Amino acid sequence: MLTVTLDSNIYVSALGFGGLPMRILQMAMDGDIRIASSPFIQGDVLRILRVKLRWDEDRVNAAGILIVSLTVPASGSLLGKVDAVRDDPTDNRVLECALESGSQLVITGDKHLLRIGEYAGVGIIRAADFLQRSGERVG
Repeated sequence: MLTVTLDSNIYVSALGFGGLPMRILQMAMDGDIRIASSPFIQGDVLRILRVKLRWDEDRVNAAGILIVSLTVPASGSLLGKVDAVRDDPTDNRVLECALESGSQLVITGDKHLLRIGEYAGVGIIRAADFLQRSGERVG
């Protein structure tokens, strides 16, 4: 089964606005893909939902429960070891999660990660590109 790591922006877009990112979460719910996550990614998502989208704590907690239920945890063994994204060092935590979990892809909307395109054999693509590769209709 294909394992992917989602960047925080994919979760936030899915949970806050639906659209293509929500279709990726639905693929995990349907058992079509496996999503790897880490405490860093989960914490970042919940922080953004709380601070930027101004969700109340009940809604943030429900989102946290959903994320945990849809994902497999990365080990955390590479925390702080990847230094591929100098312009935004927090993006390295996403790459660490992907490497630790054996993900084949990172799905993101982040320009710093997309500029890299691939890291240590892990592809880095946008949600629309992933869905197209998966045979989903986009647009």
